[in-house]
Amino acid sequence: NPIERPVLPNAAGGGESWTARMAIELVKRENTIDLYATSGSLERLPKIKLKSLIDRGTNQRSSDEFFKKRVGSNAESMLTKFSATFATKALLAIKEKESNYDLVVDSSTDFIVSANWSFFQKPLVVIGHLPTSYSYIDIFNNIDLPENIYYVFPSMFQYNSATNIPESRKFFVPHGIDVKEIS
Repeated sequence: NPIERPVLPNAAGGGESWTARMAIELVKRENTIDLYATSGSLERLPKIKLKSLIDRGTNQRSSDEFFKKRVGSNAESMLTKFSATFATKALLAIKEKESNYDLVVDSSTDFIVSANWSFFQKPLVVIGHLPTSYSYIDIFNNIDLPENIYYVFPSMFQYNSATNIPESRKFFVPHGIDVKEIS
C-alpha cells in the first residue's frame, strides 16, 4: 500500500517493492511516472514525479497521540478511515490530471480506487498482490465492475480464484511463485 510505507525497491512490504521496481522499469522504457505515495518514495529518480500524499506511512502512525487515545477496534477503525482519506486524496489528484495519463496502475490493494473508477475514462490496471477474497476484488460481488478496469495477477491460483472478474479483464503475469509449484 503506497501510504503504508514508502515505495522503494528494498521496502519491507512486497507491494511497495514491486511498485518501485515496476516504476523503475517503466522509466527505463522512456515512460514518465507520477507516483502517488508516501514521502520518501523514489524521490530522486528522473522521470518519476513523487506526488506525496502523506509525510510518513500509516504503519508508523499507531504511536501517534491521535491513535493512542483510541483502543482496540476503535483505533483500527480510525486508522482505516485515515488511510481512506489519503486514497480519496489520490483519486481527486488523479482525476484532475487524468487527461495527461495513458493509464493508471493501482498497486494499493484497496477497493476505494477501483470501486470509484467509473468516474474516470482512462484504463485502470489493478495489481492483484493479495488473496482474491480481499475487498479490492470481492467488492465487485456487490457492485458492478467498471468497464475500464483490468486485473493483473502474479499467480494462476489468484487468476483462477477471481471468478467474479471476466476472463477478458484479467491477466496472469508471474512475479512470484505459483502455488502449484510449491504444493
